[in-house]
Amino acid sequence: MTKETQSQVGLWKNKRPSVEEWINFCFDGVLREQALEFAEWARGMGFKHKIHSTTNGGHNVFYNKEYMCKMLINNEYWTIQPCLTNFDKYEDIIKTEGLAALPWKPNYCIHKKQPDKTKINNTCNNCPVKGVDRLVFGDEFTQCCTGFPSVRNPNEAELNCIKRLLELEKAARIEQHNAK
Repeated sequence: MTKETQSQVGLWKNKRPSVEEWINFCFDGVLREQALEFAEWARGMGFKHKIHSTTNGGHNVFYNKEYMCKMLINNEYWTIQPCLTNFDKYEDIIKTEGLAALPWKPNYCIHKKQPDKTKINNTCNNCPVKGVDRLVFGDEFTQCCTGFPSVRNPNEAELNCIKRLLELEKAARIEQHNAK
């Protein structure tokens, strides 16, 4: 990235742009189309976008003030990190619909070293948890950020899978609230 581009990115992040403005600034072509389509889909589901950070291009997505996922958008890639806290409630649907077969990428906590012990991944904002171990659809992820593992530059099939998982999570949360 050139110094001019770095300067432009800094100005944009300080402006705290909407998710759509940030996507349009960072991408063109297929990445832009996919990220914009996902943002539009999320709004249609009743999710709200809120900028997470001016340093990493993160946009948190909420439903009824509850964290649903994070879109991390920078000039080279974008990721979706869903927060599937109730996935055990729809695990049978996940299995029958084949939703677990995503290329999950762990998001290591910045307070813990990655397994290769050579570098730290700065993906969250000083969370107090210090990383957690997660079992995600049978795969074990250690020292993860408090969120779920993410999918980077999801293709159309992966986006459809993530959308379905978020629909199931939303339904589980609504059911959970109605039971109270």
